[in-house]
Amino acid sequence: MKRINFFLTFFVTAFSILGSADTNTVLINYFEKVYSEEKNKFLNCVEDEGLPVKDHLYTNCNISQELKDAAFIINNNKNLEAVDLLDSFKKFKSLKKFKPYYPRSAQERGEMGYVVVKFDITEDGSAENHQILERHCGDAYNPAAKYVSCKDFDAPTLFAAKKLKYEPTYFENIPIKHKDVYHKYTYVMEQYNNVVLDKGVKQYRKLLAAIQSNELEKALDIANKNLDKDIYFLYQKGLIKFYMKDYEQSIDLFHKFSDQVALNKKDINYEYHVTSFSMLIAALFNLGKYEEIIDLEKNYNLYARERNEHADLLAITNFYIGAAFVNSGNIPKGAFYMTLASRNASSKAQSDYFDSFIDRISNYL
Repeated sequence: MKRINFFLTFFVTAFSILGSADTNTVLINYFEKVYSEEKNKFLNCVEDEGLPVKDHLYTNCNISQELKDAAFIINNNKNLEAVDLLDSFKKFKSLKKFKPYYPRSAQERGEMGYVVVKFDITEDGSAENHQILERHCGDAYNPAAKYVSCKDFDAPTLFAAKKLKYEPTYFENIPIKHKDVYHKYTYVMEQYNNVVLDKGVKQYRKLLAAIQSNELEKALDIANKNLDKDIYFLYQKGLIKFYMKDYEQSIDLFHKFSDQVALNKKDINYEYHVTSFSMLIAALFNLGKYEEIIDLEKNYNLYARERNEHADLLAITNFYIGAAFVNSGNIPKGAFYMTLASRNASSKAQSDYFDSFIDRISNYL
């Protein structure tokens, strides 16, 4: 198995004329309005509930998804809680964190994942009564990753969480005990900037040269003859079919690529996950398969909120996802992804393209 450097040939060339982009003001105004309206609904619900003010932290009133999305867009708040919305309280602040160790067994298997732990913060800022609420394993570098329940990271999570220290929550300037606080630990393996092929390095070089020369039939022939040597050839076949506008075939190939990566736990360079997902979404969009895009968004949503690498590369992907939601009638969710697209547009031309679509849906916002 040989480690060599290869360069991507997809959206890197299609959409990487870098330039600063300002988020579309129509969308910002929309989410500011949503935030205000949804917050008022929440506060009115809390008031109607009739709890003593000190117990408002533990309200049963629901924080709507629209409010959570608006908080993420406006304040980059990834985990909006009642304490963020209640004026009588001053939210706890982290003072000390302890980085959890990465289990050796998980490292050897290339396993990644995350754990959400719940605990109470005492009046002196200590953490107690720890309980794991959510535990999942999956490839954090893959926008289409399917997470499964696992216990690989329970022990290091609890060990680290018990060492947390905070400035406590205050109610009317008095420190109080704050129950049911959540903290998320993410476990990610180190990534390398090069590609590792099991076999077929020379043929892979010829394949890339053919693609770069736009000799797509030649490149396709090379890919077909070497599919058994490494799954990177499968990726390149999907890319070639995409370039040929054979979108049905490219969709099938990118699904197979993702499935084989997961099955074989292949250590895939980060960018190949991103570009294969981007081309998959683009192909589906070109075929008008909006419901399939929306189905893929269920896994992608976590990635979009947690990771910001290659945000400019994923701008067009976010646009297609947003447009799919708009075309299916879900304007709020469409606006969410349109905002991510607008915020990370990689060129003025791309920004103008996004703006033209946003202008057409502005009457619905």
